[in-house]
Amino acid sequence: MKPWKKGPLNLFGTTITTEWRSDWKWNRIKEHIDSLDDHVVADLGCANGYFMFRMLHDYNPRLVVGIDPNYKAWLEFMCFQKFVKSDKLVYEVMDGECMDKYVNVYDTVFCLGVLYHTTDPIGMLKKIRVSLKPGGQLVVDCQGIAGTEPVALFPKGRYTNARGFWFLPTVTTLTNWLIRCNYKKVQVFYAEPLSTEEQHGNGDWADLKSLRE
Repeated sequence: MKPWKKGPLNLFGTTITTEWRSDWKWNRIKEHIDSLDDHVVADLGCANGYFMFRMLHDYNPRLVVGIDPNYKAWLEFMCFQKFVKSDKLVYEVMDGECMDKYVNVYDTVFCLGVLYHTTDPIGMLKKIRVSLKPGGQLVVDCQGIAGTEPVALFPKGRYTNARGFWFLPTVTTLTNWLIRCNYKKVQVFYAEPLSTEEQHGNGDWADLKSLRE
């Protein structure tokens, strides 16, 4: 089941320390989004489904669809779902390239920690736009770089010793991407440096190098 990425988790009294304090991110997000009650929601890059279960706990969505190509993450989700048994949660083992196949389906799309892992962030935002219903909301979380210039860092190889980083924008650049992809009412509600308290190794649960390393 390792590595345990999103959490923290508590399974029947056993606390699992995960790499990310995803609860911190969720608490920041839910203060600013529209209610998810009766929404059809997509969680793009859902990993083990942590945010899906939080949506189910804090709101009353009609359906939450997790989309992620990672089979290990799917196994974690299925472990949790075996006990939760919610017919409002669906996991699709696919990547974000599928989003434009679902035209006007979603009331809300979460794209958390995905854009900087794609070679075409503009194309991804356009595909997500197609999948949203008129008036729908997109929630984006994206690692980036400091500054106000409309630029993005494009690493030669690994970034902070991690694979899969392509474009790391400034907040200005990310805002411009959204505007040029025809998103309206773009709002930035959090932009702070990532700390080793929020992203850290997960101790005995996996031999995992994280931000500090």
